[in-house]
Amino acid sequence: MSRTPLLLQNAPPGYPRLAAFISMDKEHAIFRKFQMLNCRNLIYLQSEVTSLETQLLRVDETLEKSSVDDLRSWPAFGSDPERLRLVERISNALEKYNNALIQYQQVLHMQSPTPSSISGLQRWLQETDPIIDNASDYLEKRIPEGDIKHRKVYPETMDLVSLDQNVDSKLGKVLRSSLLKFLIFRDIIYLKDGKNFIIFFPGKKVDKIVAAIAVFFAVILTVAAVVALSYEKRAPVRLGLIGMFTFLVASMMALSGARKSEVMMGTIGYVAILVVFVSSSKD
Repeated sequence: MSRTPLLLQNAPPGYPRLAAFISMDKEHAIFRKFQMLNCRNLIYLQSEVTSLETQLLRVDETLEKSSVDDLRSWPAFGSDPERLRLVERISNALEKYNNALIQYQQVLHMQSPTPSSISGLQRWLQETDPIIDNASDYLEKRIPEGDIKHRKVYPETMDLVSLDQNVDSKLGKVLRSSLLKFLIFRDIIYLKDGKNFIIFFPGKKVDKIVAAIAVFFAVILTVAAVVALSYEKRAPVRLGLIGMFTFLVASMMALSGARKSEVMMGTIGYVAILVVFVSSSKD
């Protein structure tokens, strides 16, 4: 097992070293959402667009009384420089507002980091002090306290976002909380003195082990189902066996992090295979 990667070792202190550390693993990609600022920005933009909308309505009311033909022809409406500038301002303001609206919607759908993902990054920041300006405490007071197994909702984490959208599956969380993590997942990052270190568990390793376990059990369950159905000839019992093995396979897919659609399609395919096998193995 190697020590700190060369990229982190050779990175100059400060923001370059912090960026090198974050880039080491996808789980370190934790940043602020700035929810309040995003909302405030949207409110400002909304107010600006509303003001421009009011101005345009007043122009419409004036033209309706004095020169209604200008409302029926864009060349005529745009021939007035002030009205043209108003339309351009509305177009620019709407573009900024719509972009900000869509971007914030995307931010809201991003996953929050888990405490285990935050802890390593927080300790490294505290031990190495890579930055000294206002951004140095962006993780402070946002670390959930207590046992993650309780699955409580911690307001402190609401303003943090993880760019790693492949959040640990239930099986991955179990592996992280077991003693196996020190044998399988452990990576060591040495701190500035070369002696103290932090242990973290890269998401790539977790994903690989979870995938291997899922494939192993899928094969075992498929073979077991085929063997059981080969020896059992009673139709009711066969139906029960198909249902039991299908449930186990679907559960394994769900525990390994498969999406709902993937679980449904995988379950349907698994049932189809067993039904075809039963049909072909009739006496």
